[in-house]
Amino acid sequence: MGSEPASDPETIHTKAELGIALNALRVRFGFSQAQVAKEVGVAKSTVSEWFSGKRIPRPYHLVSYLQQLGVPEERWLAARARVETAHSARRYGSAIAPIHRSRLVSVGLGPWADYHDQDQNAEDILDGTLAVDVLRRARGGDPKPSDSLFAFASTIDDLVGSGTPDTAAVEVVTCYRGLTVRVESTEEFWALVAADSVLRDTKDSSRQWLINRTEKAIDAQDDTRLGRLRVVWRKVFYLLRRVRRLERGDWPPYRLVKDVNRKLKGNFLRVRRVMLWLLEVFADDPAVTDALHQELDRYAAAKFPDWWKAGSERFDPTLVSVDRRRLCDYPFWSMCLPLTVNDMAVFWPDRAAPGNSVLDNFPYVLGGQDDERGEALVTFLRELVERCRNATGLGSGEGWTWAVPTAPEWLELSGCTTDDHPYPWGTEAPTPGHANLRCQGMRPELQPSGIHRIGSSPAGVLDCCGNVHEIVIWRPGGLVREEREELALADLRLAGGSFRTRAEHGSCRKFRPLRPAPGAPRQNVGLRLIRYRAEDTERRKAALQRFHSNRRRNGGQRVPKGGTDRSTTPAS
Repeated sequence: MGSEPASDPETIHTKAELGIALNALRVRFGFSQAQVAKEVGVAKSTVSEWFSGKRIPRPYHLVSYLQQLGVPEERWLAARARVETAHSARRYGSAIAPIHRSRLVSVGLGPWADYHDQDQNAEDILDGTLAVDVLRRARGGDPKPSDSLFAFASTIDDLVGSGTPDTAAVEVVTCYRGLTVRVESTEEFWALVAADSVLRDTKDSSRQWLINRTEKAIDAQDDTRLGRLRVVWRKVFYLLRRVRRLERGDWPPYRLVKDVNRKLKGNFLRVRRVMLWLLEVFADDPAVTDALHQELDRYAAAKFPDWWKAGSERFDPTLVSVDRRRLCDYPFWSMCLPLTVNDMAVFWPDRAAPGNSVLDNFPYVLGGQDDERGEALVTFLRELVERCRNATGLGSGEGWTWAVPTAPEWLELSGCTTDDHPYPWGTEAPTPGHANLRCQGMRPELQPSGIHRIGSSPAGVLDCCGNVHEIVIWRPGGLVREEREELALADLRLAGGSFRTRAEHGSCRKFRPLRPAPGAPRQNVGLRLIRYRAEDTERRKAALQRFHSNRRRNGGQRVPKGGTDRSTTPAS
């Protein structure tokens, strides 16, 4: 069984010749087609197509077949490569084997397509294992120099950058539309193989694979793999633009958003995360980013028709009148929602995320104010309030002024002024419908503002509980220091909890320090402003003083029924 039959693999150049020769091997060694199919692990119809010359066996199937017969595979693999070369040249109009002419190396991607179609090989590309060879695993050794596919791919860097008389330009011809593309490195070559496989797939399995691996890399913060995925995505869009297929109805961006939505099971936050990463990838390409923004806006508007709105060009937040007067003996107005990304984009563009319209309705998360003494944060708050006044034209000269709410003001607007009312909606334990808190089985993520309407306060204020912590002025002396522009970090606390706060710890009666530990600033912090009459300034100070006097009379604790005070319990 160790000798090779008379058929000479060196004379094989067509699919028909390869099929006849492989079938002759089967007959010589007395195997039926059913036995071959069982041993190789394919359908009998597939084996029949090999032997009739209708299909070229994949390299690892060919290796398995030859090993079953005990025939050395090297010369047969070379024959298969010649057949694939000839077949691809006829199909795509370009030779597949490397052709050197005037220091130009031209190669088609046909022979590499089979390798990428296998999941493990595609993973090898993203992991940086660029010799994606099932042959190596089948043999238990490295590919031999005569394996031209791997030998060529591994020498691209030398061909392009050697700086010697042997230096050559390398171009490849894609299976998708037969496009000629210049490559500058081995890594770029493999990225192009992946992009070509994604686009030539008439089904959507390759697209779904790419979307899935992108989300997993984003979740894992795998910068190495994200770097390779970035190159693959850019190659995908480059090839599509070469054939002018960026119009609505083709894959990017219209079908791309639909494919991402389907693969991620309609989870808007997961879709948003992947698409925002893609917007960063194409930040230098206005044509692509504009098209993606349009499709994202259309998608969000269709998915959330009740709350989605395009970004406004003026700061015009919805205000709710708060006049219950249980802790504060004066009326004031509260923003219905915390400050959003769109609000910041209007009156402080430098602080907003530019060009991300899909973020317009998400709460603005404070960042970059994490110096040890908190000076950057209090400076930011002071300037933000001033910008807010200027943006609305409602300064103190007209009798009303904007401010960061005090602790009793926040309890008034949230409706949680008594111990038996721990949540804006009452005493019922939080559910995912009430608030964006960390409920069991829920993945903690930031959500758009205003979608938890059953969690509204009695006054009609939304999102008091969960999503983002909200800053309040805590110390009675903080209002005095605020007037003097001397507000300190210790004058502030956080209310309401965030999307990472466990539901059982989400009572709005709890106030948390901005820094639960030295050098550990709180994450997921937002801000909701109020409007009050300037003539009530002294009443505000008195109300805050009374609030703390009552706390001291109760031993410093305000205990909700059935629970314990966790006002200093660290929470994310």
